[in-house]
Amino acid sequence: MTVRCCRRIAAGILAYLVGLMGGLAGAVARHLRVTRNSPLTMWEPMYVFFRWLFRVSFVIWGRWKIKGRSHLPSNGGYIVAANHVSFIDPPIVGGALIRPAYFMAKAELFKTPVFGDAIPLVGAYPVKRGSPDRAAVKRTLDLLSRGEVVSIFPEGTRRPPGELGDAESGFGWLVYKARVPVVPIGITGSADLLPRGARFLKTARVRVHIGEPLNFDDLWDAPDSRQAMKEIGVRTMTAIQSLIRTADDQ
Repeated sequence: MTVRCCRRIAAGILAYLVGLMGGLAGAVARHLRVTRNSPLTMWEPMYVFFRWLFRVSFVIWGRWKIKGRSHLPSNGGYIVAANHVSFIDPPIVGGALIRPAYFMAKAELFKTPVFGDAIPLVGAYPVKRGSPDRAAVKRTLDLLSRGEVVSIFPEGTRRPPGELGDAESGFGWLVYKARVPVVPIGITGSADLLPRGARFLKTARVRVHIGEPLNFDDLWDAPDSRQAMKEIGVRTMTAIQSLIRTADDQ
């Protein structure tokens, strides 16, 4: 049996399991009326299941490697900040982390049948793009104050492979208000694993490089808060860029 044939069989099994568990998660969510305020700990079994399912998939198709897990804080709230080039990036980040994490996701995804009902069960909560979303901001600050982990893509949207944009101003504002560390992550190969428009995973070489937590203690009491927020974004994206450059060395 060829490797290609094995991957096709694995893809079929994966699609079946994802569909089965997605449907089950959606049914549970509708039955229990799960909201974005539901604590993730209630659904850790579902979160763990999907995390391991994706991890296996990334090993088979992505040949992925992770570097720097020792940099992840074992307790306390912090923000994970990664570059974003593919729809598969959120599962890649979630699979690389040790503790369960919450994810901001565009509000449109929650209107998708089944999928929109299921994603709250794995820690996603909606954020409206293009305008300030007070509910999403409050939710994020509440989570961080409780010692949870929140994953954010500072650029706000996907970028073409090889292109890294600036952090949106809201990212620096959020970090400044929360006053928590930021763990930068550089991802390479995810655009090959799931290219734009693709429905299934492709063979790729995925690398995830986790950097040391960034602390901004020198900025909390800066006289110019706007400049401090901008500096938070600059330092974060600079760290991510450095991690992307070294990720392929793994």
